Amino acid sequence: MKHDHDHTNEETTEEHDHDHDHADEATAEEQHDHDHGGLDPHVWLSPALAVTEVRNIEAGLAQAAPEHAAQFKQNADAYIARLESLDQDFKAAVTDSKRKDFITQHAAFGYLAKEYGLQQVPIAGLSPEQEPSAAQMASVIDFAKEHQVKTIFFETLVSSKVSETIASEVGAKTAVLNPIEGLTEEEIAAGMDYISVMRQNLEALKLALNE
Repeated sequence: MKHDHDHTNEETTEEHDHDHDHADEATAEEQHDHDHGGLDPHVWLSPALAVTEVRNIEAGLAQAAPEHAAQFKQNADAYIARLESLDQDFKAAVTDSKRKDFITQHAAFGYLAKEYGLQQVPIAGLSPEQEPSAAQMASVIDFAKEHQVKTIFFETLVSSKVSETIASEVGAKTAVLNPIEGLTEEEIAAGMDYISVMRQNLEALKLALNE
C-alpha cells in the first residue's frame, strides 16, 4: 500500500464542517472527535486547497535546500497548473448538475463539498473504519429515499458492506469515490497518482449528480 501524498502530503488541519443535519449529529460528532481530534485531515481532496499545500511544500524544500529553490518553484508551478485545471473542471461539472448532494461511506469529502457548493451526506464519521449506528443508517436511508438518491459511494481499501446495505435498501447502485488515503496494488501498477484518481472521482461525481 502506498499513500499518494507525493505532491500534497502536508495536511492542513481545519475544523470539520458537518455537511448534513441529521438528528444524531451530536453523537456522530463525539465519535469524530475520538477518531481525529475533531479535525478533518482530508484537505487534499479539494484541488483548490491542494494548491496551497504544494506552495507550502515548495517553501519548505526551498528553505531546506535553497540552492535548488528555482527548480522547486518550476516543479511547483507546473503541478499547480494541473491542479488549477482540475479545479476548473470540478467547477464546470457542478455548475448545472441536477443535484448537489451525494452520499458517501465516510466523511472524507467535506472540503471538496464546501469548495464546490455540494452537500456531503456521510454514512459514518471521519474514520473509514467507523461503523455507523442504527440511527445513522436509518437517517441516511431516509435521506436517500426522500431525495431519490441513485448512487451510494464507497471507497477502495475499506469494506463496501455498509454502502451496499443502504444501496440495496433504497434501490440504488454503488460506485467508488476515492479519498486517496492509500492506493491499491492495482492502482500503483497502473501508475495512478493524485491527479488521475481525482479525475476518476470527478467522473463518478458527474454521473451521480446528474441521475
